Amino acid sequence: MTERVIARLIRPRATTVQRTPNNIVEKINADVNEALRQPQVQDQLKKLSAGIFGGPIDKSSAYMREEIDRWAAVIKSANIELQ
Repeated sequence: MTERVIARLIRPRATTVQRTPNNIVEKINADVNEALRQPQVQDQLKKLSAGIFGGPIDKSSAYMREEIDRWAAVIKSANIELQ
């Protein structure tokens, strides 16, 4: 059951980028980076205690892989089941 929970968390993120043309991914990445440079956006994210990071696609992809692995371990160790 734990594998199903992990798969449901990972699948939408992993397959979206794989199926999306590079020019679209690059455009979204550029727009997100531009938004993250805006002081108003930074202030709102800080109020939410959200980390602010952007940059190249490979950096974002590496971060997402690390987060997926991290939270998959938490889900598995807590025996969280899909409901």
